[in-house]
Amino acid sequence: MQLCNGDDLGVSQQTVSRVISVTLDALCAQPILKRFIKFPPIQQLQQKKEQFREVAGFPEIVGAIDGTHIRIVKPSEFEVEYVNRKRYHSINVQVVFDAKYNIIDLEARWPGSVHDSRILNESGLKRMFETGAVPAGCHLLGDSGYGSKTWLLTPYLRPQPGYQSNYNRNIQLLLEDDPGHDQPPAEDNIQMAANDDDDDQIEPPPAGYQARNRLPYREEFARLHFQWICVQTGGFHYPFDGTHFPCPKYLPPAHPEGQGEDEEGHHLEI
Repeated sequence: MQLCNGDDLGVSQQTVSRVISVTLDALCAQPILKRFIKFPPIQQLQQKKEQFREVAGFPEIVGAIDGTHIRIVKPSEFEVEYVNRKRYHSINVQVVFDAKYNIIDLEARWPGSVHDSRILNESGLKRMFETGAVPAGCHLLGDSGYGSKTWLLTPYLRPQPGYQSNYNRNIQLLLEDDPGHDQPPAEDNIQMAANDDDDDQIEPPPAGYQARNRLPYREEFARLHFQWICVQTGGFHYPFDGTHFPCPKYLPPAHPEGQGEDEEGHHLEI
């Protein structure tokens, strides 16, 4: 390709290669990265939450996280480490984006064989959440390749009818909207969950959430926000604040026998 570009522009392949390297170095300079890729300051987090809630009725989310594999030429050193599960050479890039698809955090230094969860565990992003630099009550949303934490919400592998299914349904709506989402095979996710103890830990909830019956945090969150779903209006009913929030991609519940009515006469899955 560089030879063709050189012929078109009347320069040598070496010149094209050098210009590409200089351009990439300029784009990766710290002033440029900090200008265009930055985690939102505290005063903007509430706006990020509202934007995610508008997408699929999912509350308290400030970003969605995923790993995406960037194909590379076979390296001359440590070649095996760059072979990913799809058997090609890549860099596994951790990306966090907001509801408007703006990248707000990026980790691009790991070979393709490294799992998403390890990249997160060794990232500065994790330290931001666990040291309180990001306020309690702000969450990332990820797929089941990650372990569930008080600041990272992931799907149930085997959701039960009711609030667990409602919770998973809304996660799926958000992940389907992710243009770069590359979901690992189901068996990979199940094995990852089996090896990750985070899902079963009873972690203290952030300020503003009361852990009833000492449930794991994800369970408490799902019960709090997805206990009822309105099948008449196609929106979610939140019994704790009495509001309805429309879901533009609403899917009816699969178990109509578990329904009741709220005070306004709307049919609810309980």
